[in-house]
Amino acid sequence: MLKASIIIATYNRSATFPKTLDGLLDQDMKLDFDYELIVVDNNSSDDTKGMIQSYEAKFAGRLRYLFEA
Repeated sequence: MLKASIIIATYNRSATFPKTLDGLLDQDMKLDFDYELIVVDNNSSDDTKGMIQSYEAKFAGRLRYLFEA
């Protein structure tokens, strides 16, 4: 099984980042493929953390949020 980590850094993109997450959820994985998504919040002052946490259930344990001050 192929395993991959997708790491995305973000800063104050709570209004636009859902498009990125929705795009990843819409991917049709035809291969035997396992992944994790790590979102690194680079000290955002908006609701980035809350927005990302609202997607945790949709990613079924594959989404990790990291805060970098």
